[in-house]
Amino acid sequence: MRRKGSILIVEDDTDTAGFMEKFLKGEGYDVHVVHSRDRAALLLEQIKVDVIFLDYWMKGMTASLFTSSLKKNHPEIRIVLMTAAHGSQAIARVLDIDHILNKPFTEIDLLACMKAVVMKQLMFIHDASDPKYAFVDGIVRSGYHIWSVSNEEEAANGLLALKPHIIVASWGIYGLDGHSVISNLRQRFEFLGAIPTVLLTNRSLHDDTIRRLWLDGFRHIVSSNPDADTLLRTIRRAQGTTAILRIQRHTDSSVVA
Repeated sequence: MRRKGSILIVEDDTDTAGFMEKFLKGEGYDVHVVHSRDRAALLLEQIKVDVIFLDYWMKGMTASLFTSSLKKNHPEIRIVLMTAAHGSQAIARVLDIDHILNKPFTEIDLLACMKAVVMKQLMFIHDASDPKYAFVDGIVRSGYHIWSVSNEEEAANGLLALKPHIIVASWGIYGLDGHSVISNLRQRFEFLGAIPTVLLTNRSLHDDTIRRLWLDGFRHIVSSNPDADTLLRTIRRAQGTTAILRIQRHTDSSVVA
């Protein structure tokens, strides 16, 4: 059977670790278990994992030191904080951790968490009154979860809760200035500069505009309503290149679901 990915469980409670290991292996994941963050740090020098489930209350290396080292040396790994502590959201923000799994949890909770972690997350910043975009259904079928927000604060809260793999923002469409929203957020969240961003716009791009966008770090622009294939190609470019795409205007009059 083809494995879905590799998981490292860092948990000092053997019952919890055993329960998670058995369930996740049954779901098709390769699973490694260690009972201390010190051991996890050593193991990560030998193996590659996609997701780490990290218990918060553990002896030895602090959670802060472990996550700081992890983000420096393995920024591609996604982390799930496991804790029964009150204020788990605040703890996750301090540690800059993507996901939270509150204890105690069930198999259903664990499975839902894994789906959220491994599914590709797309944050879509657009005006709530926008008509439906043509790419939405196709992007979902391609394995993305689309997370819609309509202003800067909603986007900020979303970034803290779950770092997206890609951000798509409308610019100059129906009054929302996605360019300004992203620029403001980049001043607040340093990590946002590493997340590929695509702007959707119906504006014509003159050379001065392109130059300004390039200097501002916006390298990928498509029509105000691209089809799914066009946007997916742009996303792949955004994740691997710095090419700007010229605009071809599309229209669609259906309504946002």
